[in-house]
Amino acid sequence: MQYIVHGIVLSLLFQAFFILADDLYPHDLSDTRWHHSGNRFFCLLKNQVPGLGDVSLTAEAGDRETLSLVPDPFSDNDRQVTVSLASSPWQAITDDRVVARTRLYEGDPLSIHLNTLALMKAFQQGKQLKLQITTEASKDVVIQVTPLEIQQVAEQFYRCMDDLLLLSFDQAEHNTFYYSSGKLRLDSGQRELLTHIAEYVMADPSVQQITIDAHTDSYGHELANRALSKKRSEAVAASLKQMGIPGDKILMRFHGERYPVADNRTKAGRDKNRRVEIWLKR
Repeated sequence: MQYIVHGIVLSLLFQAFFILADDLYPHDLSDTRWHHSGNRFFCLLKNQVPGLGDVSLTAEAGDRETLSLVPDPFSDNDRQVTVSLASSPWQAITDDRVVARTRLYEGDPLSIHLNTLALMKAFQQGKQLKLQITTEASKDVVIQVTPLEIQQVAEQFYRCMDDLLLLSFDQAEHNTFYYSSGKLRLDSGQRELLTHIAEYVMADPSVQQITIDAHTDSYGHELANRALSKKRSEAVAASLKQMGIPGDKILMRFHGERYPVADNRTKAGRDKNRRVEIWLKR
């Protein structure tokens, strides 16, 4: 049922025709061919529009979804892109709503963030998506996105989306876990995040190393703090191994109280200093 609903959304999303000034931009819908590609890091639907470029819908690991035009024939100019949800021609009531307005400068890519679930609701109500590109050098270009049946490719796209990693590399690259005084174990939220980091590492062969840097505040004896940071580092490493990360990919470092990031004379400062930082290295 999930894929049927998703297919309906994309069926509504990708019948595109282009209007330049008062002229219909050449585009033979009978030649429309949408192509899907993807893996655990991205999912892409792409269609080549003669004379313009590729209209693409991309979903990326880390919950980023964009509609883009590549190459962008207007990129030599500063421009404003307005995205709206508009009534379809067959609807009796006109109800247009702007959902995004972005100022792009010369050289910027035309890439607009879109929320798939919000689009689903809008298209189920019969709305169409409209992009208006305004430049000082030429007349406006309006891209209207209306229904077209692409059920098979849509199902592939959404199956791909269901398998996307929950973190991008930027999100997984550096994370910090904070500890209560004297504590060793991660809480449930921290362990969940660590699980997602491990999933990313196992999916991305370019990640060569995970570095674990453990720190304490300055409360107590220096040697005891160093031993505590060692135990915290070892506990995180043990969890990563349980999650499937090879031990030879993990580098543990334990610093005790030597590298504070805040003032140990205050409670807030000590709370920030009791931490384990996890770094991914490609």
